[in-house]
Amino acid sequence: MNVAYPLRKFTSPLLPRVILHRKALITRLQEAIARQSQKDGTIAYYKVVMLCAPAGFGKTTLLVDFARSTSLRCCWYFLDSTDIDYAVFLNNLLISLRSVFPSFGNSLTALFTNLVTKSTLSVTSIYQQAIDALCASVELEIDEHFAMHLGNYEEINENETMNALLTYLLKKLPSQVTLIIESRIMPDISFVPLFIRSEIFALNSDALRFSPQEISELAMLQGLATFTAANAEQLAASCNGWIAGILLSTYLGDVIFFSAPDGSENQPMFQAHEKSVSAQKRKNLFAYVVSEVFRHNVAAYTFLQAASIFQQMEPAICNALLNITNADEYLDYLEQQSLFVTSHRNDEQTIYICHPLIRDLLISDFCEKEPERFIILQRQATQLWYLHHNYDQAMYHAIAANAHDLEEQIILIAYKRLLQQGYLHTVTRWLELLPHAMLESHPRLQLIQATIALTHGLRDEALQILDKAATLMSLPSAENDSTEMQILQAETNILRSKALFQVGDYSQAQALCQQALARLSNNQIELRAAGQMRLGICANLQGDFTSGLIHLQRAYHIWKNQPPVHQAVDIHGALANTYFMIGNFALAEYHLIHAFDYCEQLHDEQSKIDNLIRKGLLRLNQGLYTEAETALLQALALARTSLHDQRGEAYALANLGSLYLEQEMYTQALAFCEDGLVLAQQYGNRSLINITLSNIATIYLLMGDITSALLFTEKVEVQITSEQTVGYEQAEYELTCGLILLYQRRYDEAYACLTKIEAALSATSLKRAQLKAKLRLASCQLARDQQLEALKLLSEVTFLLISHESYKQLAQIELKWLPTLLYVVKSLPQLADLREILGLAGDERQVQEPKISANLPLLQTTPRKLTIRAFGEPTVLLNDQPIKRWRMARAMELFFFLLDANAPVSKERIITALWQEFDDHINQTFHSTLHQLRKLLGEACFVFNPHGYSLDLAACYGEHVWYDVHEFHVCHSEAEQALAREDTVAAKKAFRSMVELYQGDYGRQFSNDWCIFRRDELCTTYLEAQRQLAQLAWNEQEYNESIRHWRHILVIDNCQEEAHYNIMRCYLRQSKRSAALRQYQTCKKILQEELGIEPGSAIENLHLSLRAKATLIASM
Repeated sequence: MNVAYPLRKFTSPLLPRVILHRKALITRLQEAIARQSQKDGTIAYYKVVMLCAPAGFGKTTLLVDFARSTSLRCCWYFLDSTDIDYAVFLNNLLISLRSVFPSFGNSLTALFTNLVTKSTLSVTSIYQQAIDALCASVELEIDEHFAMHLGNYEEINENETMNALLTYLLKKLPSQVTLIIESRIMPDISFVPLFIRSEIFALNSDALRFSPQEISELAMLQGLATFTAANAEQLAASCNGWIAGILLSTYLGDVIFFSAPDGSENQPMFQAHEKSVSAQKRKNLFAYVVSEVFRHNVAAYTFLQAASIFQQMEPAICNALLNITNADEYLDYLEQQSLFVTSHRNDEQTIYICHPLIRDLLISDFCEKEPERFIILQRQATQLWYLHHNYDQAMYHAIAANAHDLEEQIILIAYKRLLQQGYLHTVTRWLELLPHAMLESHPRLQLIQATIALTHGLRDEALQILDKAATLMSLPSAENDSTEMQILQAETNILRSKALFQVGDYSQAQALCQQALARLSNNQIELRAAGQMRLGICANLQGDFTSGLIHLQRAYHIWKNQPPVHQAVDIHGALANTYFMIGNFALAEYHLIHAFDYCEQLHDEQSKIDNLIRKGLLRLNQGLYTEAETALLQALALARTSLHDQRGEAYALANLGSLYLEQEMYTQALAFCEDGLVLAQQYGNRSLINITLSNIATIYLLMGDITSALLFTEKVEVQITSEQTVGYEQAEYELTCGLILLYQRRYDEAYACLTKIEAALSATSLKRAQLKAKLRLASCQLARDQQLEALKLLSEVTFLLISHESYKQLAQIELKWLPTLLYVVKSLPQLADLREILGLAGDERQVQEPKISANLPLLQTTPRKLTIRAFGEPTVLLNDQPIKRWRMARAMELFFFLLDANAPVSKERIITALWQEFDDHINQTFHSTLHQLRKLLGEACFVFNPHGYSLDLAACYGEHVWYDVHEFHVCHSEAEQALAREDTVAAKKAFRSMVELYQGDYGRQFSNDWCIFRRDELCTTYLEAQRQLAQLAWNEQEYNESIRHWRHILVIDNCQEEAHYNIMRCYLRQSKRSAALRQYQTCKKILQEELGIEPGSAIENLHLSLRAKATLIASM
């Protein structure tokens, strides 16, 4: 795509020579833009200023005049139909900002390019990351208040993605920016939050209409001496304040009024909310323009009408279209005479623009009167822009000409470049403009659709499209044997192989690539290289590294050792990956360095993430754990913060899990592996899913949970393609199964499993897997009393470590997992060389080999006890010892929040509930808090799935968990059941347990809103328990006990009249009338002071009864 966008999109338009300075409106805009200090020290301001009115109401002129009258710097961006592609919009937004702040956002160009070219995320995630980065750069780099003007918003308003993007931009807009939106229609943006916070200022057509006074002032400026106030009133009424019509009517000083169809001169021509004037009125208005304005300029008019088919008129291209040589003279004359043409200068030439309203009228008239010539010129304009490689303009004219043949031609030529630049939505939009029949009958167009679907991760949709394309190509046709058809069939196979590769069907993917290569001639370099790359990677994943290297080197040599930079990154990266898997670290390092070099040339952050992960894996294979961790954490940080690349994040997490597993950091390993598995499953990468499942199974096994280990191995889906070769996924799966069988002491089954995989691995170059297989099989042979076989295997391990010394740390880890084997290695004299390589202290005495069944432990953990108290001061006790050092400020509250939740809770909901102040580090704070909780209470307690986070305390503590709120609810249920069966003894016991458990308000120290409802609910339940106990005591004539329970209620709520009333009743039963009267006085005083009310009728009646009896007694 031609990215040299016209300068007019980003510069302030020129004002006409004669302009009415609309002081009142400009003052309103200045007040809207200004910052106002409030009494509380805050600054009040409008984030958005919006001008919304139909065309011709002077919106742009007003804004340009305003910009001229203020010291505020303004960035301009005039939207058109090309801006509905979010990638185009983001790029243009950056250009607009740089037109005023030239050094702004130097790192953003590469970031935006990476986001739209290689990200596997949804469109929403892509533009949100871009907006976040843009706003962060504005806050960091621009320290002054400025305005950002978005004009012609109606051009993109029909696009839901762009409306969502603008809504998100408004949400994130930095305080130093005021966004000015100019639109002919009300934008479909969510303005509700801005209206609620009074952060939006708007001018509509009612505010923008020219008043008779303003029309008179304008007439005076234009020198219309005969123009009267009555003329102004009539003109204002007839044009309804529409400045475009007013200007046309007063252009030559003769006021022209256009009657409505019924002949009434006073009927307004235009309605304020209409999107366009009626057809008849348009004709009247245009007739006036032609007959009066261009009366003496017929040649200029004829030229302008033809040239107006261009959105931007360049003299050279106008000459070519109209077969003339003086287009520059016409255009200059039109501008000098103010005949609706303005210009601006770019780097090479002057560009002219026709006023949009007049251009619409010119084109409409041209199309109606000379339809054939109109179509011919549009087709010629298409060809001209096509030859200039400006495919977007070419497509504009092809669409105007309804020339589907030209639209198809442009797509077929331009799509590769556009897709490489990330303009997926532009290509998709163009395809949607083609007739359905054309799409259904053209295999090349279907392949483009399939490519886009695969890029979005829509494999099923892509395969369906490819099936249709294949069917189409199989139909009888004269072109079936042509070179083009051969290329199409080959490309179909390569695209299908890509889809199958993603789901782990490597053998079928290879077969399709072989078929494709067989159809391609030597000059089809790009397709041949793509096919060889796919063959090489598939071969590697199946364990055939020799073939894999051959295919990858062929992909490199096809380009004569000079592939394009984007191809070079992929090829060198794949070669580095291959070499470290087979243990050739020197060549792996060589190709990795080249991959990094090419990556820097591209400024491609996604490729950088891939290469950092490769570096981490290489260092892991070399035993350099610290360097491996550094590289993988860098990759993870980049994936999360720069691109939020789901694929890269999944690989980084999973490989960090592998790293921590080898370092015996099992809780960390489990956390990273589980998070990586969730992302891998969402992305649909079968290879990564299988490896991660095997690692999680191993972690559970080593942490003593064989049941879970077996469960995760059952989820592995490995495709076995050959009895002679074994792939990396299959090797890891079989080795994991063998280790589980060893820990289960099922030695014969372990022997069968490990013997088979060890033999298969001996024919491959997977040295790491060979080492693990030999050590695990040696341990199995010891358990089976096959000491000689075990020693033979250990001897082979010794030779393997001599040639691959970097694997010694892996061997040491394996031996720790196999304690009997470690004992043997340390003890037998024959293994002195192995001990020396591994740096193990040995016992040279001849010892009898211990049986593995007596020494291989089944990992067990001592049951731990967890006690949780939420009533009163929240406390958590581990083995009866309170946890005091929560470290992170919100760690304890997060634990109780998850404990209270009945379902998984999303990260966003947790952050909103617990952290009232958001900042740029909130995600890091959340993950650090969660990490601290996992360290304190156990990794397995905190479960993450696609629905959010939840607690599973039984995973670490089994049945040894006591929670006072849970016990409180159990007692409440028992009490209600006892009351239902009239078992007052059991009910009383349960209610007493409830009040004993209630040691104060739930989560007393937590002040966030999330616990208020829960606190009130539990308090209400507690008060009900006290009320029931008081009533039961009353029924049993235990009046002192009843009083005690009522008083507990008053401690919580001293305005409870029921409690005061029943205490008085108890005193009366005890013949303590004075005490009852004092209780009444206490109640009356409290109600008056707290609520300003008198006691209710029940307690008043009881009080009157008491007073009456007292009077009666006194009189006796």
